[in-house]
Amino acid sequence: MGKKRASERLFERYWAMRGFPTPAREPRPGHKPSDRGPDYGVPYAEALHLFEIKDLDAAGNPPVPPPCGPFEPCAVVRKLIHDAVAKFGAYRDHPCYAVLAGAGRWLAPLWINEVAGAAFGSYGLGGVERGGLLDDRDACKHPVPMTKDRRTHVRGVVVLRRRLLTTERAGAAVAEAARQGDWDTADRLLRSGGLAEFGPEEELPRLVVVANPFGDGIPEGLFRGRGDACYELQAGRLERVWAGPDAAEPE
Repeated sequence: MGKKRASERLFERYWAMRGFPTPAREPRPGHKPSDRGPDYGVPYAEALHLFEIKDLDAAGNPPVPPPCGPFEPCAVVRKLIHDAVAKFGAYRDHPCYAVLAGAGRWLAPLWINEVAGAAFGSYGLGGVERGGLLDDRDACKHPVPMTKDRRTHVRGVVVLRRRLLTTERAGAAVAEAARQGDWDTADRLLRSGGLAEFGPEEELPRLVVVANPFGDGIPEGLFRGRGDACYELQAGRLERVWAGPDAAEPE
């Protein structure tokens, strides 16, 4: 299996914090042992949910926009979703999820609307009239990774993120000190990084989920971490339908 990637370690910590057993690595339910399965399998609600993780900052992906000229971060996102979905071809009888992990050198903004558009097409441009939001003939003129008839087993696209809660608290303290004109406190916190006064760094792995509108559904409770957020396409709009108490503002 090789050395675990940072995204894989973060994914495993997420489930550990939720109280789940360690996810099975490269499960191959019903297939030959020589086949490499998706990255992880998580048992929940009498089913094995399969996850394939793709790193935005992997080799070959541009870590930053070019200094001039057009740049479309969705092109990279779309390809990674394509690659993840391709891993599920032999596992159509299992619920599957494409996971995007953005960290490290990847500096291009990644908004949840971009993720949904890359996965399901430009759903505000008439895709519904042509047979569904996942129609490959979408008006944006780009092929999209999932189609209504063939990939209902892909329940959604997941973005793996993290919050550094101690750093956030320290940053808020610096901002408040500056707002009150207490520059000595602000300077002290900036010089120390603030962490000495706020304790060790608390890392919160979180999953931001966009449900496949033509998928077979996501069981309630699967993505309910304290930092999680869940989105659905409703009447041509991307709506946030659930968020944990430590979820960030709408992505």
